Amino acid sequence: MLEQIEKIDWANLKHAYGSATDVPNDIRNLTSPDNEVRDKALYNLYGNIFHQGTRYEATPHAIPFLYELIENESVGDKHKIISLLVNLALGYEEEYLPEGINPEKFRNELMEGEENMTEEQRENCKKYGYSTIALINCYNFVKEGIPVLLKCLKSEDEKVRKAALYAISWFPEEAENSIPKIIEVLSQMEGEIEIANSVLAIGLLKKQSKKNIDISPVNYYLKSDSELVRICSAIALAKSPIDEKILETLIEGIKSGESLNYVEG
Repeated sequence: MLEQIEKIDWANLKHAYGSATDVPNDIRNLTSPDNEVRDKALYNLYGNIFHQGTRYEATPHAIPFLYELIENESVGDKHKIISLLVNLALGYEEEYLPEGINPEKFRNELMEGEENMTEEQRENCKKYGYSTIALINCYNFVKEGIPVLLKCLKSEDEKVRKAALYAISWFPEEAENSIPKIIEVLSQMEGEIEIANSVLAIGLLKKQSKKNIDISPVNYYLKSDSELVRICSAIALAKSPIDEKILETLIEGIKSGESLNYVEG
């Protein structure tokens, strides 16, 4: 495991605190059997390759090794590593709600921002290790690992399943493969929270996908005994022009909004 990590020239890559020579050790420490060691390593990675939402030239190089850890059965707290991957790809992802991310717009805005930089800004980027290509690579490298996360949907660890589902939902280019897999596991779910999360993920993927993907199985959950599942299903299925039944369910959700804010998970 992690046999290739020293082949990366970390000394000549920058993160928030300068040279990225500490990154390999932080990644290795995520494999520790000691919870405190793992938590410290994760804290360090959030501080150096994802500092207050900023990603650096060293950041994309870490992503393949994080996926390597997720694929290894002996590694603990995989759900936390998956959550880190979402942040590395998108920054603070909630800014893309409620419609989800439009990858083409995301890339175009980054490229446009770079084109409009002043020489001083370009020098600062070089000095501190920022780059548009690093941000694009962060997104692309996490997206390339979606097949790994799809396997996690069948993990025995509920936290891993939940984190993987959440991560998958941000990558609409993969929706044609992801949605059928989510629908497959959805049919075997019994828990209210997992069902609600699954239908929301399907809806988020569908909203930004350019493919004609059938999500009609979600209609079944509009009749659920669970208010949470009904409302999440309506959110997933809502489109213009809006169906009257879905509109009624969304209004039900607005009325219940305060109590739904306190649903854990």
